[in-house]
Amino acid sequence: METFVTTVVGLVGGLLLSVAFWYFTSHIVVPSIQFHEFISKRDHRGSGKTIYRFRIKNPRRKRGVIDVSMQARMHYSGVSLIPKTDKDLSVKSNRTMLDVPLDNKHLFRLAPGARRVIWLDLHKMNFGNFPFTSEQKAMVLNGGSAALETLFALGDDAYLRIEVLCYDEWSGSRRYYSSREYRTSEIKLGVFDGDEIRPELSAEQSPLERGDTSK
Repeated sequence: METFVTTVVGLVGGLLLSVAFWYFTSHIVVPSIQFHEFISKRDHRGSGKTIYRFRIKNPRRKRGVIDVSMQARMHYSGVSLIPKTDKDLSVKSNRTMLDVPLDNKHLFRLAPGARRVIWLDLHKMNFGNFPFTSEQKAMVLNGGSAALETLFALGDDAYLRIEVLCYDEWSGSRRYYSSREYRTSEIKLGVFDGDEIRPELSAEQSPLERGDTSK
């Protein structure tokens, strides 16, 4: 009987310890990513073109975030896909997504408290089979300062969403994060400054905002 009790206590204790370890590594020691509330819009000094950027932050004070993968997508509601003939029926989609290229889709490490600005490379857009007309595509690619705004205007209730996959450098726990639904009202002219967007001071201003790093 004593052996049976000892065995049961050992099994229950091991199970509880395993659950506690799982909870610690899955809910406590996990990576964290924060997205800035706005999309920054500013002039690029070298080319004179308008660029659009978003910013992510690692709010942890002691632990870095590693193997950070990012993607940006435009979401459109009720956009018709290219018709597929099936007994004279046209196939449509209630929600269609269009990938937006980034200047950097992967970071090896985001240090504790570090922030990183990522560009939306609109000039590299690949529409593929997406059902925009050639005129609409030209509006986006040649739209100048209105390029992103034009992309929003191509569909009803369109929004941009940023998605991130990353790991905690201590525990190795993996997490998925999604930004808010950015719309035209979240595009602000200026540079990142804390939680706000402030106008650029001069053409000689540093390309990195205060507190932003390349880590």
